[in-house]
Amino acid sequence: MFLKEKWLLNIIKGFVLASLFAPLVVFDYSYFPFIVPKTIFFQVLVELALFFYLILVFSKRSYAPKLDMMTRAVLLFFGVTVLAALFGENIFRSFFGVFERMLGVFNLAHFVVLFLILRSVLTEKRDWILLFRTFVFSASLVGLYGLGQKLNLSFLYNAGASRIDATIGNAAFFAAYMMFNAFFSMFLLFVDKSKLQILYWITLFISLLGVYLSETRGAILGLLFGLLFFLYALLKRKYFDIKGFLSLNKKKFSIVAVGLLTLSVGAFYLFGSQAFLDPIKRIGSISLEDSTTKTRILSAGVSWHGFLDHPVLGWGPENYNLVFDKYYDPRLYPTEIWFDHAHNIVFDNLVAAGVLGFLSYILIFLAAFYLLSHYSKIGKNSFFVSYLFVSLLIAYTAQNLFVFDALATYLPFFITLAFIGFMTLIGRDEKEVLVSKFRPAPVGISLVFLVLVGSSIYFLNVKPAISSYYGIMAIATSPTNPSKILDYYDKSLAWGLFGKPELRSRMIDSARDVVGVKNMPEDLKRNFLDRAESEGFKAIEEEPKNFRYYSYLAGIVFLDKDNKDFVKKIDLMMSGATDFAPHKPTLYLQKYQIKALLGENDAALRGLKMALDLHYDLQLTMVLALNYRELGRRDEALYVYDSLLKRQDLSSQERLSVAVEFASMGENGKAIGVAQNLVESDPTFSANGLKFVEDVRSGKFREVR
Repeated sequence: MFLKEKWLLNIIKGFVLASLFAPLVVFDYSYFPFIVPKTIFFQVLVELALFFYLILVFSKRSYAPKLDMMTRAVLLFFGVTVLAALFGENIFRSFFGVFERMLGVFNLAHFVVLFLILRSVLTEKRDWILLFRTFVFSASLVGLYGLGQKLNLSFLYNAGASRIDATIGNAAFFAAYMMFNAFFSMFLLFVDKSKLQILYWITLFISLLGVYLSETRGAILGLLFGLLFFLYALLKRKYFDIKGFLSLNKKKFSIVAVGLLTLSVGAFYLFGSQAFLDPIKRIGSISLEDSTTKTRILSAGVSWHGFLDHPVLGWGPENYNLVFDKYYDPRLYPTEIWFDHAHNIVFDNLVAAGVLGFLSYILIFLAAFYLLSHYSKIGKNSFFVSYLFVSLLIAYTAQNLFVFDALATYLPFFITLAFIGFMTLIGRDEKEVLVSKFRPAPVGISLVFLVLVGSSIYFLNVKPAISSYYGIMAIATSPTNPSKILDYYDKSLAWGLFGKPELRSRMIDSARDVVGVKNMPEDLKRNFLDRAESEGFKAIEEEPKNFRYYSYLAGIVFLDKDNKDFVKKIDLMMSGATDFAPHKPTLYLQKYQIKALLGENDAALRGLKMALDLHYDLQLTMVLALNYRELGRRDEALYVYDSLLKRQDLSSQERLSVAVEFASMGENGKAIGVAQNLVESDPTFSANGLKFVEDVRSGKFREVR
């Protein structure tokens, strides 16, 4: 490849800048349209940049990555993550992830490559200003999309959403992404003295408004905490001089202030007072009784048990679902049945890569704070920039205590790390590292790189993208056309590399729809059901400890209840699932249903009772008592009803229902006793209570059964 040095640099920079638009990419004809397309888009562009970067390095070795403090910290974190994947529970899933997240080692490698390229290629201040300008422009488009959702623009996805998510597809990730954009806009306001200053004020306003209207409490509080820390640092050093910081005279500052005030007032009236009050109400609702708070606390306990089980290198990236199943807290049921991440960056790292992974992650921040601390001592300007990025990292860490990373946060995070590394060059001769002579890389080496990168693009990006397309087409096809659905699933599985168990489980969902179609020939239904069952078992073979696939398959047992061989196979399969999902009510409820279909009544009732021991449910408790009665086990039925009456959370109407059951069993004394207690506790029930007592004595309810 006989490209000149300047051309190679421009090509690399072009691909890098283009990758910053990944958060804008959404494609409806894709499985997980907010995840897969933007991830594939980002990865392909980084791999193309890598191809030309490798050629550049072999042409001029001085462009090779420099192993300074920040680079070593990032590479150590990545290296530990790779080790955690190799020694984890599911190596394949750890390396390639799943369609729903696409956060495996392979994806993380692209952010590390981006970091290395940025550190090696962006060697001048103007390069970084262009990078931040591009990021801010792209992120502001995402922010405007989100504001359009809030304005209920009908042509936008999720128009009128209470919590905006824009093209990110998740309000929490959107808020974190906008938080980065706010700090990047502030940075450009300080360092870029071009005519774009007014635009940076606007992008800052869009970012702050986006974070606020997302109603993401973690991001709002994290941003507020970061800004307060920044203000504190400036006040402590007596650097709080807006005119000095922003290089604005009084007239320009007045224009900016009036402009921002006008935008704020206009936004208030445009979005409505309710939109501005809802985030405050949501923040004010934070308490130990809040359902989200409870979920986070309980899942933290699950994560801690998982960490203690694999404390050194963890379970491997993208294997949190195994921890959630094994150490599931029944108090999470039925609010949260499936979790694939800890929703807390500390526990996410501890579970994924153990204490070594967590320490290597912390080391990145320690390196960043150390470098920023030293850079801040150079002068007033360096102090401002340093503490702006310290504040950004604090805000990012604070919001990450309530969520985990995704492309929308990893992208600006690794850009931030690369820029911090670049700033350590300040004060040195930046040209010194680029003195080696440029010699075009040999054609043979270039061809090797072309084959390697081309293979990665095709096998690890293009094929999954095609698989994703056929997957969503299968899901979207009408159940009246089962042969077409199967054809799409077959193509999706044929093209796919990872995520096949996901696709197989979705085939089970499709089976429910197909079997439910009226007037469809039974042979077509039978064929589809057989295929779905077969693929369901394959999903379990591929991920034998993933309870989700067991539950999916057990969920269609009623569709094929006359097929006793299938029911028995499911029964045996679910018995094995007890080893890695011992505390999940879902498991025992499904075992109850399966045992009932097999006519094993005692075993069925044991399953139902175990489910109720894990999680109380009035309706299912009544079902348990009714089953006892139908089996002639009167004493056990009475025991269940008596136990219900001891509960403090039983409503008057629910207590009356228990009284009816007593009366239907001829236990008139118990039934009347319940009614009398209700009359005493609720005088408004007096007339109905007396009528109920008369009905009991007349044997009315006895005749019902």
